[in-house]
Amino acid sequence: MRIFGGVRPAAAGALLLVLVAGCGSTVTDQRAGTRTGGADRSAIPSPRATGGGAPVAFCPAPEAGPAPSPCISYSEEQRYADNHAYKQEMPLSESARADNQPRVQALQAALTKLAGGPLDEDGLRRATAEATGTEPATVHVELWRDRSYAQVVVEAGSGCLKGTINEGRVTAETTGFIADGGCVPAVGH
Repeated sequence: MRIFGGVRPAAAGALLLVLVAGCGSTVTDQRAGTRTGGADRSAIPSPRATGGGAPVAFCPAPEAGPAPSPCISYSEEQRYADNHAYKQEMPLSESARADNQPRVQALQAALTKLAGGPLDEDGLRRATAEATGTEPATVHVELWRDRSYAQVVVEAGSGCLKGTINEGRVTAETTGFIADGGCVPAVGH
């Protein structure tokens, strides 16, 4: 039996082992004084090096123990903000807002028709797609289990169209893309 363009299975396995063996890496944890992985990468300069001196790391969270000296500190609120910056909406130009206004009004009207009845994901997706001139598969729907709240989000060329039904109250708006790109965070982000 031959695979990989004529290489026998035993030879293919040996080739794979050689390729994988070269993928090791070492991470040096300055706080714990430990190393993990294969090759030593401690000589690689940090992008946070200061003025040609030794690299300076961010201080660990207070619950992680004493901070190395020196370290760059910032608050837990700043860490939270940094970790969620990908969701931050980018500004939307006034011309893009004006271009999307007819779609916003159509989305508001479509969701208002649905607000009085039972809400289901497929119905929300179809109504949103029809109102915004998009394909149903491009509509992101969030529907609470008790069906008292629903949100729809769809990309509309120059921005995002968002609509909500919250206990019968309907809102629709246009916003800028999020920093991550698109209108909703990537799956798993």
